[in-house]
Amino acid sequence: MKIVRVKIFEAASCGGLLDGLDIELVRPRTGHENAHFLPICLLGKNGTGKSQFLQIIAELFQAAWHEHRPQEEAAAANPELLFEIIYEVEVARRPGRPARQAE
Repeated sequence: MKIVRVKIFEAASCGGLLDGLDIELVRPRTGHENAHFLPICLLGKNGTGKSQFLQIIAELFQAAWHEHRPQEEAAAANPELLFEIIYEVEVARRPGRPARQAE
């Protein structure tokens, strides 16, 4: 899974520091042998929200998992977090099975 874009409309848990953040995390794909590994680095001065951003990402997935499987994620999601997340999921093929072709 690759996170493509994160929009944070409101995140009270970080004191409003990230309110209105709209960030794309897409890197250009190349044909090199390491094209599947495209790391993203968060750089910035102390207090600019790098750790807060990572905490919000964790809360986003906690919210999604709680919505999908509330019996497995006992803690309710942060109700004060308003967000939109776009991500890609690549379906892996099982060894020995051909990939499905689009019709």
